[in-house]
Parts: sequence; C-alpha cells; structure tokens
Amino acid sequence: MIRETLILVEASATILRAVLLSLSLFFAQCAPLNVMVYSNLAYLYDPEEKEYQLECIPYHIDPDITELFFRFRYADLLFEKEPGSDEYQANFSIRYELFNAYDNRMLIDSGQRIYAGMVLPDKELPFISSIPLKTVFPGVFLVNLTLSDFNRSSSYTIHHEIKKLSVFSQQNFLLSDGIGNLLFQPYLAPDQEFRLMYNKPEQPDLYVRHYTMDSPVADPPFLEGDQVSLDLRTDSLFRISLIDGETGMLVLPDEGLYFFQADTIPQEGFTVFRFYDGYPLVDSPEQMSYPLRYLTTKKEYERIQSHPNRKEAVEDFWLKSGGNPDRAIQMIRKYYTGVEEANRLFTSWMEGWKTDRGMIYVIFGKPTVVYRNADAEQWIYGQEGNVLSITFNFEKVVNPFTENDYRLDRSAAFKEPWYMAVEGWRR
Repeated sequence: MIRETLILVEASATILRAVLLSLSLFFAQCAPLNVMVYSNLAYLYDPEEKEYQLECIPYHIDPDITELFFRFRYADLLFEKEPGSDEYQANFSIRYELFNAYDNRMLIDSGQRIYAGMVLPDKELPFISSIPLKTVFPGVFLVNLTLSDFNRSSSYTIHHEIKKLSVFSQQNFLLSDGIGNLLFQPYLAPDQEFRLMYNKPEQPDLYVRHYTMDSPVADPPFLEGDQVSLDLRTDSLFRISLIDGETGMLVLPDEGLYFFQADTIPQEGFTVFRFYDGYPLVDSPEQMSYPLRYLTTKKEYERIQSHPNRKEAVEDFWLKSGGNPDRAIQMIRKYYTGVEEANRLFTSWMEGWKTDRGMIYVIFGKPTVVYRNADAEQWIYGQEGNVLSITFNFEKVVNPFTENDYRLDRSAAFKEPWYMAVEGWRR
C-alpha cells in the first residue's frame, strides 16, 4: 500500500503521460457508451480480440454500496523499461462508469485509478482489486469497467448489470476458494474446496438444494415449437451453518446444480455448478463426442455413442470430414476451441455449448455484430443491412439459477443457412 501510494503521488513524466492518454481514451469512448445498446459488442465474444481477460463480480455490502471486484492477468499487460530504470514496469488505469439503467440511462457515478510504475510480479498471479459503487436499494444499474494499458495505448471495456432488488438474490453472495481467493466463475472442479459469504452476518444458516442436471442439446434454429425448458430434479435439501455470514469449508460431492438460499420462499439465491471433471475444457473422447450432435444425423450420433471405442469413433468422424489427417486435426482444433469458448461465455443451467447461443457460436463461429440491451441480444453474421447476412435474436429468460439464460427466436428461414454451415464442417 505504501509503495502504491508513493507511486500515485509521484509527479513524474510517466504519470503525466498516463493521465493525458487516459483522458484521451476516456473521451474517445464516451459517445458510444451513452448508446451502448446500439454499439457493437462482438469483441466480447471474439477470443482473438480479447487482449485482456478482464472479469468482475458485484457484491452488495449494504443498502447504499456495492463492491465491484475485478481481476485480470498481469501477463496481459505490456511491461517496458522506463528511462533510467532497469526494471520492467506497467502503466495502466481502471475506470468505471455507473449508469442507472441499461437503456435511456444516466451517468450517476464514475471514477478512475491510475497505476504507474508497477514492477513486473509473478506473471501467473492475477491482479485483483475492488471499487465501491454508489448503488441505492432498490435499483438496477449498469457498470462499464475499462482497463487502459498505457504502454500499449489500448483499452478494453466490459459491462455488468447490477441488480439490487432483493436481499436474497445472487449478488448478495460471494464465492471464494479454500485459501480465500475470489472465484469469478460459479462452476467448480471435483473436490475443489470453497467458502460462501452472505452479506447478512446475523443469518444463522443457508438452505441448499441439490439438483441433478439432465440437459438436452439445443434444437437446430429452424425447429419452431416447444423448446428446451428448465428440467431439474431435486436430489436433496439440507442446511449449512454460517458464522458471521460465512460458511465453513465446503466440497460438492456430486455433479449437479447447488442452490444456496437464505430463505426458501423467494425463488432467489446463489448457484454453484459441478459439471464434469475438467470443465470448461473438452479433453476426453467422451466429452468430444457429445458436441458432434450438431453435425450428425440421429443414426450417426447413436452409432458414435454406442461405439465400444469412443476415441476411435470421434477420430473416424473427423478423418472422414477432413479427408486427410492434417486437415482433420485443424478441424478438431477449431471445432472444440469453439465448444470450450462457448462453455466459458454461455454457461447457464447447462453447459455453455448446449445453450442456444452456444449452438450458434459453435456452428457459425463468432458473430460480426452483437447488440445488447437488458432483455435481449442480437447477433449478425455478415455486413449489417446486407440481405445476405443472417440475424439471430435471443431473448433473456427469467431463471432463478442464472442471469445467463437466453432463448433463440427460431424461424424456418434458418434451415438453409444451418445446413450450409453444418455441411461446411463436414467437407
């Protein structure tokens, strides 16, 4: 803390350059942020444009303050030698802008922290900090968080909705691992230890519901009618004690969905997922075989699943599709990279690749244009306004377990583009 304070008050040329560059980056971003629903957010879904692994989670401290925790990797920053120094240093800032709503919104709070002359630490460690936001209960807010790397002359912005409408909802909880590090994703590995914090120290215990997940793969985009709905079976209900608002060390013994609640009457709480070992990666023949459902007929898929050697079945499929081993390897790498990225981006009450957005992402790739508001997303493949472009509309689904559940507006018009895209993977 002393080191950081001394750096921040040091009137050096580095800091002056950082401040000037920060101001130029900020003013350059103001215009599109004020109409973000019409701004292209496709970069959020493009791994090649994702220079910074910036993440954030809100935690309601009290009725007036929400602590916004954020992290990114030191390895994403550019460390350079400053004149007269033998040490590699980073110069960057974190800026936040808090709005009162997603659409037609008004800026209600903003601020910036500048970090100049930060010496390169262990690259494997993440940079983690937090910002107190002025959020009054009840209310719904939107925060834009921007990381600006002055050495790169670049910036990266993420957006997060803050819901402060209930004392029982997800953002009243905070998840950490066995040694106190915050967990920014709600899915855990087998045998991973964790703690859960609830912002009411007087609460004596939490109710926990364990659901067995049996989620089907999303239907193709042209199949209208009844779509995949929440299908969870309650396996058990139990209580765990809290001490000063915090659980003891916990381990989730079985796969499934664990729903932690301070009160069972409202359908609100905090969800922790236990998928298969290794999630969100796809690193076993069994897990590689399931996403082939999008590329195969029913008979082909059943034949792969019933094959005595799943690895051989998967390899045979891709070898026939690729035509030769080299191209098959390229297709495998590309396809399962998309599956894994879908898991990271679209996990809801099921694996990300099984969701509607995950299905479109895996088959069609990253969208060219993404528009978003509080209740929906629109993806465009191709040039906007071009009659040959494909547009997919996703509507947000009210779901007690996640804020990341979206349903595709299906249409028979997608049948030909779908089969063309699938055929592209199979030849």
